[in-house]
Amino acid sequence: MTILIVDDLEENLEVLQVLLGLNGYQIETAANGEEALSKARQTPPDLVISDILMPIMDGFALCREWKQDARLKGIPFMFYTATYTDGRDRSFALGLGAEGFLAKPQSPAVLLETIRTVLQQAQRPLTVPTQAGSALPPTRPPVAASETAELAYLKLYSEALVRKLECKVEQLEQDVAERQRVEEELRQSREQLRALLARQQTLREDERMRISREIHDELGQQLTGLKLDLSWIERYWEKVSNRNSLLEKVVSAEGLVDDVITTVQRIALELRSDVLGHIGLTAALRNELDRFQDRTGIACQLSTPELDPSVPAETATTFFRVFQEALTNVARHAAARTVTVQFELADGWGRLEVRDDGKGITQADLQNPHSLGLLSMQERVRLGGGTAMMARGEAGGTVATFRLPICPAPAGEPDRQLGPA
Repeated sequence: MTILIVDDLEENLEVLQVLLGLNGYQIETAANGEEALSKARQTPPDLVISDILMPIMDGFALCREWKQDARLKGIPFMFYTATYTDGRDRSFALGLGAEGFLAKPQSPAVLLETIRTVLQQAQRPLTVPTQAGSALPPTRPPVAASETAELAYLKLYSEALVRKLECKVEQLEQDVAERQRVEEELRQSREQLRALLARQQTLREDERMRISREIHDELGQQLTGLKLDLSWIERYWEKVSNRNSLLEKVVSAEGLVDDVITTVQRIALELRSDVLGHIGLTAALRNELDRFQDRTGIACQLSTPELDPSVPAETATTFFRVFQEALTNVARHAAARTVTVQFELADGWGRLEVRDDGKGITQADLQNPHSLGLLSMQERVRLGGGTAMMARGEAGGTVATFRLPICPAPAGEPDRQLGPA
């Protein structure tokens, strides 16, 4: 016994093929009503099981054509649908002449029993009555081809489509409302996270200032006092026996103290951001780049405005910190020979570009969630209302570009969108 299955979804066809094949039925398949009619007219099946929502020709149109075809009208037609499940859709389907109507999904036992019942019902005379309320009424004669019947069919068919459209619209409205709710929660979470990060940045700078003051004021003073004591000993060394060995120790200790004082000053300078207010941003950038060149041996070049620009303290601190991080990345990963830095102001915006001729950043590096240095720079600049962009240079190497508004970003607008850097 052959069953023709009509469905545009491959997975639905496969499920029914396996289930019905294991129960002894021969299976033919079609992806839409037009294909099903073509196959059935060549080799009529014993039963057709059709979905409703399909391209080219849907299940309703297929059933109507089926019951008007002299060769096919006696072959039972059964709907198996997951989309048209309203009671009025079922009534319309049975009114077209269908012998069965099931909503997906159904258990294998219910589906197989319904198929057996439809096949048995089709073999009985049309005059055999069925029980009241039965899901499988006797086979109806084909729909009349009169104009009145055509209008009635179109009316019912249109109503079924409208009901389906209304259901889809309602579902879309629910989906949109849910998406808006999720987006609002995400927006609030991002705002809270950025507020937390901003607070952490402030606390970090405050802690750096405290540590810098302690190093400079207390440890620096103590080291200076120690150097004075050593100098005094050096002056009065004649009074001590074994003068040569003592003098060597004193001179060595004095040189060591000089080195420690230099190191303390360097650490204090790195920790403190208020030096930007004393020497200016461009001078701080130049000083940091000179120290980087001395430390790494990488040739560096800096281009800045002729006049030191007036930059708000928070913005200057952001530029300086991301500059330090960018240079750290060059030293650690780039294997570069030269670094070119450009800082400029235009139209109320500051732009800092750090370009190296190293091996170049990769897309994997940019997308790596563990690249905390990159993430830190991006988020720090974003908190200031600007943008950070890291990319591979056209001639190789890496180009890091940071843009920040010279005026502080309005509150509640950390995500201000800018044009290409």
